Amino acid sequence: GFISDFKQRELTRFPLLESVFQSFDQATASKIQWLDIEIKRDPKNSRSPSIEKVVDSILEVTKQHWSFDKVAFRSFDWSVLTYLHQKNPKCFIIPLLEKGTQDFSSAIQMKPAWIAPCFSDVNPTNLKFAHSKNVKVMPYTVNEPADWQKLIDWGGDGVTTDDPRSLLKILGRIS
Repeated sequence: GFISDFKQRELTRFPLLESVFQSFDQATASKIQWLDIEIKRDPKNSRSPSIEKVVDSILEVTKQHWSFDKVAFRSFDWSVLTYLHQKNPKCFIIPLLEKGTQDFSSAIQMKPAWIAPCFSDVNPTNLKFAHSKNVKVMPYTVNEPADWQKLIDWGGDGVTTDDPRSLLKILGRIS
Protein backbone atom coordinates (compact mmCIF):
# COMPACT_ATOMS: atom_id res chain seq x y z
CA GLY A 1 0.00 0.00 0.00
CA PHE A 2 0.84 3.67 -0.02
CA ILE A 3 1.96 5.57 3.06
CA SER A 4 -1.03 7.88 2.68
CA ASP A 5 -3.31 4.86 3.14
CA PHE A 6 -2.02 4.17 6.67
CA LYS A 7 -2.98 5.84 9.92
CA GLN A 8 -0.17 7.71 11.69
CA ARG A 9 0.14 5.07 14.46
CA GLU A 10 0.47 2.28 11.86
CA LEU A 11 3.44 3.97 10.20
CA THR A 12 5.73 3.12 13.12
CA ARG A 13 5.77 -0.47 11.83
CA PHE A 14 7.83 0.67 8.84
CA PRO A 15 11.41 1.71 9.56
CA LEU A 16 12.98 4.41 7.43
CA LEU A 17 15.92 3.32 5.29
CA GLU A 18 18.13 5.69 7.28
CA SER A 19 17.11 3.88 10.49
CA VAL A 20 17.95 0.51 8.96
CA PHE A 21 21.43 1.70 8.03
CA GLN A 22 21.95 3.27 11.46
CA SER A 23 20.85 0.11 13.29
CA PHE A 24 24.18 -1.56 12.48
CA ASP A 25 27.17 -0.77 14.62
CA GLN A 26 30.59 -0.54 12.95
CA ALA A 27 31.64 -4.08 13.91
CA THR A 28 28.46 -5.59 12.51
CA ALA A 29 28.52 -3.41 9.39
CA SER A 30 32.07 -4.50 8.61
CA LYS A 31 30.95 -8.16 8.53
CA ILE A 32 28.06 -7.56 6.13
CA GLN A 33 28.75 -8.55 2.54
CA TRP A 34 25.84 -6.43 1.37
CA LEU A 35 22.36 -5.31 2.37
CA ASP A 36 19.72 -6.25 -0.14
CA ILE A 37 17.17 -3.49 -0.68
CA GLU A 38 14.10 -4.21 -2.74
CA ILE A 39 12.65 -1.12 -4.36
CA LYS A 40 8.91 -1.47 -4.77
CA ARG A 41 7.09 0.76 -7.21
CA ASP A 42 3.95 0.14 -9.19
CA PRO A 43 4.37 1.89 -12.55
CA LYS A 44 0.72 1.12 -13.43
CA ASN A 45 -0.59 3.08 -10.44
CA SER A 46 -0.85 6.83 -10.92
CA ARG A 47 -0.22 7.35 -7.19
CA SER A 48 3.25 5.80 -7.43
CA PRO A 49 6.00 8.36 -7.08
CA SER A 50 8.19 8.99 -10.10
CA ILE A 51 11.24 6.79 -10.70
CA GLU A 52 13.43 9.85 -10.22
CA LYS A 53 11.90 10.70 -6.85
CA VAL A 54 12.19 7.13 -5.56
CA VAL A 55 15.72 6.48 -6.79
CA ASP A 56 17.16 9.91 -6.00
CA SER A 57 15.94 9.73 -2.40
CA ILE A 58 17.29 6.18 -1.95
CA LEU A 59 20.66 7.15 -3.41
CA GLU A 60 20.88 10.21 -1.15
CA VAL A 61 20.10 8.24 2.03
CA THR A 62 22.53 5.51 1.01
CA LYS A 63 25.25 8.07 0.31
CA GLN A 64 24.73 9.72 3.71
CA HIS A 65 24.42 6.61 5.87
CA TRP A 66 25.94 3.59 4.17
CA SER A 67 28.40 2.53 1.49
CA PHE A 68 27.46 1.79 -2.10
CA ASP A 69 29.81 -1.20 -2.14
CA LYS A 70 27.76 -2.77 0.67
CA VAL A 71 24.28 -2.53 -0.82
CA ALA A 72 22.43 -4.30 -3.61
CA PHE A 73 19.24 -2.89 -5.11
CA ARG A 74 16.62 -5.22 -6.52
CA SER A 75 13.29 -4.55 -8.15
CA PHE A 76 10.65 -6.07 -10.39
CA ASP A 77 10.44 -2.63 -12.03
CA TRP A 78 13.54 -2.73 -14.21
CA SER A 79 13.12 0.92 -15.20
CA VAL A 80 13.97 1.73 -11.57
CA LEU A 81 17.17 -0.33 -11.83
CA THR A 82 18.06 1.22 -15.19
CA TYR A 83 17.66 4.75 -13.84
CA LEU A 84 19.53 3.86 -10.65
CA HIS A 85 22.43 2.46 -12.66
CA GLN A 86 22.49 5.56 -14.89
CA LYS A 87 22.68 7.79 -11.81
CA ASN A 88 25.38 5.67 -10.18
CA PRO A 89 27.03 3.02 -12.39
CA LYS A 90 28.76 1.55 -9.33
CA CYS A 91 25.40 0.46 -7.90
CA PHE A 92 24.92 -3.27 -7.59
CA ILE A 93 21.57 -4.12 -9.23
CA ILE A 94 19.64 -7.38 -9.13
CA PRO A 95 16.70 -7.64 -11.53
CA LEU A 96 13.81 -9.59 -10.04
CA LEU A 97 12.03 -11.81 -12.54
CA GLU A 98 8.27 -12.29 -12.39
CA LYS A 99 7.04 -15.76 -11.51
CA GLY A 100 6.70 -17.80 -14.69
CA THR A 101 9.85 -16.34 -16.30
CA GLN A 102 12.13 -19.24 -17.23
CA ASP A 103 14.01 -17.36 -19.95
CA PHE A 104 16.60 -15.25 -18.16
CA SER A 105 17.97 -13.51 -21.29
CA SER A 106 16.10 -10.22 -20.93
CA ALA A 107 17.33 -9.76 -17.37
CA ILE A 108 20.86 -10.73 -18.38
CA GLN A 109 20.79 -8.02 -21.08
CA MET A 110 20.88 -5.49 -18.23
CA LYS A 111 24.39 -6.82 -17.51
CA PRO A 112 23.86 -7.44 -13.80
CA ALA A 113 26.20 -9.54 -11.68
CA TRP A 114 23.14 -11.34 -10.24
CA ILE A 115 19.52 -12.02 -11.18
CA ALA A 116 16.69 -13.13 -8.90
CA PRO A 117 14.07 -15.39 -10.49
CA CYS A 118 11.28 -17.18 -8.66
CA PHE A 119 12.62 -20.50 -7.33
CA SER A 120 9.95 -22.48 -9.18
CA ASP A 121 11.33 -21.14 -12.48
CA VAL A 122 14.93 -22.20 -11.86
CA ASN A 123 16.26 -25.39 -13.40
CA PRO A 124 19.74 -26.71 -14.21
CA THR A 125 19.46 -25.52 -17.83
CA ASN A 126 18.64 -21.87 -17.20
CA LEU A 127 21.06 -21.80 -14.26
CA LYS A 128 23.82 -23.03 -16.57
CA PHE A 129 22.79 -20.43 -19.18
CA ALA A 130 23.09 -17.60 -16.63
CA HIS A 131 26.48 -18.87 -15.52
CA SER A 132 27.65 -19.00 -19.15
CA LYS A 133 26.94 -15.25 -19.25
CA ASN A 134 28.84 -14.72 -15.96
CA VAL A 135 25.64 -13.94 -14.09
CA LYS A 136 24.90 -15.44 -10.68
CA VAL A 137 21.42 -16.62 -9.74
CA MET A 138 19.72 -15.97 -6.38
CA PRO A 139 16.15 -17.29 -6.48
CA TYR A 140 13.37 -16.07 -4.23
CA THR A 141 11.71 -17.21 -1.87
CA VAL A 142 13.20 -20.57 -0.92
CA ASN A 143 12.20 -21.80 2.54
CA GLU A 144 12.44 -25.60 2.43
CA PRO A 145 15.64 -27.53 3.24
CA ALA A 146 15.05 -29.90 0.31
CA ASP A 147 14.91 -26.91 -2.05
CA TRP A 148 18.08 -25.43 -0.56
CA GLN A 149 19.80 -28.73 -1.21
CA LYS A 150 18.48 -28.82 -4.77
CA LEU A 151 19.98 -25.38 -5.43
CA ILE A 152 23.29 -26.44 -3.92
CA ASP A 153 23.32 -29.57 -6.09
CA TRP A 154 22.55 -27.52 -9.21
CA GLY A 155 25.31 -25.00 -8.43
CA GLY A 156 23.09 -22.14 -7.31
CA ASP A 157 24.85 -19.02 -6.12
CA GLY A 158 22.54 -17.60 -3.48
CA VAL A 159 19.04 -17.71 -2.08
CA THR A 160 16.38 -15.41 -0.72
CA THR A 161 14.66 -17.01 2.24
CA ASP A 162 12.33 -16.14 5.09
CA ASP A 163 14.28 -18.58 7.30
CA PRO A 164 17.97 -17.56 7.22
CA ARG A 165 18.73 -19.10 10.62
CA SER A 166 17.70 -22.59 9.49
CA LEU A 167 19.60 -22.18 6.24
CA LEU A 168 22.74 -21.17 8.13
CA LYS A 169 22.35 -24.21 10.38
CA ILE A 170 22.10 -26.52 7.38
CA LEU A 171 25.15 -24.88 5.83
CA GLY A 172 27.03 -25.40 9.12
CA ARG A 173 27.67 -21.69 9.64
CA ILE A 174 25.86 -21.54 12.98
CA SER A 175 24.93 -24.18 15.54
